[in-house]
Amino acid sequence: MKKLTFCLLLTLMSGSLSLRAAEPFTGFLPALVQDKTGKPFWCNAHLKLNRKCIATEISNLSMVIVRSQPFGECEAGMWGWIATAGSPQKIAVGYTITPDEKFNISMKDMCRPGTIVKFQPNKKYKSEDDLVGFYNGKEIFRYLGRK
Repeated sequence: MKKLTFCLLLTLMSGSLSLRAAEPFTGFLPALVQDKTGKPFWCNAHLKLNRKCIATEISNLSMVIVRSQPFGECEAGMWGWIATAGSPQKIAVGYTITPDEKFNISMKDMCRPGTIVKFQPNKKYKSEDDLVGFYNGKEIFRYLGRK
């Protein structure tokens, strides 16, 4: 009976988690995060504890949005995201969000204090998230999770 109750509770919890598009991140970042070239990424659990970066939001696909602390040429900090699942070596991979020519924004635009990055539901596939950048409430870019 205890096993049945536990399995039912686990099923209900996992189902309710998959219904949410994105929520504030309150968990732990991976200790080891690398960029796509295998070098250490600028945000991981240790750097978060030392307040060098913050995690702002997590999607239902185990992706976390992160922001660095402000520095010289980036007055509000850089934005990025970490894929915490799906890696065969169990090493999380981090990506810096860089401007794309098709959106006509610069790195200076990404570093402005009014810029935020969030997960928003995909317009076609509501259960999947897009990575969306806003400046003062206006959408400035959208990277589609699925086209």
